[in-house]
Amino acid sequence: MLSRGLIAAVLIGVIGFLVPCAAQADSNVSDPGALFPLTPNAQGTRVSGQLAIYYDVIDNPVLSKRTGQTKCAIDNVNMFFVLRLQRNNGAPLGFASSLKDVCYELSQPQVDAVMNFAGTIIGNFVPNATTFALTSVSNIVQDGQAATNIAPPYFFMMDVEFKAQ
Repeated sequence: MLSRGLIAAVLIGVIGFLVPCAAQADSNVSDPGALFPLTPNAQGTRVSGQLAIYYDVIDNPVLSKRTGQTKCAIDNVNMFFVLRLQRNNGAPLGFASSLKDVCYELSQPQVDAVMNFAGTIIGNFVPNATTFALTSVSNIVQDGQAATNIAPPYFFMMDVEFKAQ
């Protein structure tokens, strides 16, 4: 049986190893407007909340079946995302979707998938809305690994605000 001192030393060592890994999470996107299609002055009913994205790394084939493109530079991933939104200060609702077989480094198809999905759920908050715009993205937290190409897990979280009319 292990002594309490040895168990405590092992736990301290594990915690000491994990803390720097968790501390790597930071914002790698210095200008969210360069990544997301922001319309800060859009008018309409405010729908806001959080967006969380998680990436599951999959096989990186020499040729992608979906896109016909060659191997991804970083990783081939399935992207899963959750939008937790609320109208003004109303009750929040959660929605989830995914994008399969995309290169991690290709941001435009990922942004398009999220924006298209947001467009399909905005009606839950603003019935008969015909247009919506992303007005703000803030408090971005990213895995902190994109620039260094360290192995996954890849994730992305942020606060979002839409205006719909």
